[in-house]
Amino acid sequence: MMDTGDHWGSDVVFGATLGWVVGHTVADRHKKLEIAGFEIVPYITGKDAMATGVSFVKQF
Repeated sequence: MMDTGDHWGSDVVFGATLGWVVGHTVADRHKKLEIAGFEIVPYITGKDAMATGVSFVKQF
């Protein structure tokens, strides 16, 4: 898809990262996924503004 110009490299990296985070979260629900002290959490917004992404959460 990158060869035809339908996707940029950043699309591929983001998709792979999102898939990895969601896969690990679903596969192991009781384990918190952390990178560099940040909890990694996938999210999906409601009906009004559809968006998906990855959230980096750190509590102080």
